[in-house]
Amino acid sequence: QGRFLQYVDVARKEKVCVVGTYIVDNYLDGEGMGKIIKINGENFTVIGVMEQMGDNTERSEDNQIYIPYTNALQINGTNFVDSYGVNATSKENIAPARLAIEAFLEDKIDDGFYYVQSLSEMLEEYNKMQNTIVTVLAAIAGISLLVGGIGIMNIMLVSVTERTREIGIR
Repeated sequence: QGRFLQYVDVARKEKVCVVGTYIVDNYLDGEGMGKIIKINGENFTVIGVMEQMGDNTERSEDNQIYIPYTNALQINGTNFVDSYGVNATSKENIAPARLAIEAFLEDKIDDGFYYVQSLSEMLEEYNKMQNTIVTVLAAIAGISLLVGGIGIMNIMLVSVTERTREIGIR
């Protein structure tokens, strides 16, 4: 409903936004177009409502507000963009899209001061970290059990050694 952000909104730092259906249903009484949303103390006018993409819950994709990045930079108190998010049209297009983005950045940035990463790579790195943490915790638990077993064995040995004479007399 309405329209999405356009270049003119970004260039003019227009105080406009596009919201998800969760925001409209839960905070704007079911009608979002033309309503005012206050973001960091500044009023933004809703110019568009996204089509419902998820299950319209707080943790779904419908709980998003899009504003021109120039305004986002101003709100964050910075003058540069440190990351971009890009969506591929399908799983098969992820690798070619990544290569195209890397080629584009190579042309624009000479020193290679950038990093292109897909969500599958991020998930892979997360799983590696998680496996490392599990391995370290298992090693710590194993060492603790070994030390505890040695301690119990020594206590049993001492108590039997102290009572050897008594056991022999009985």
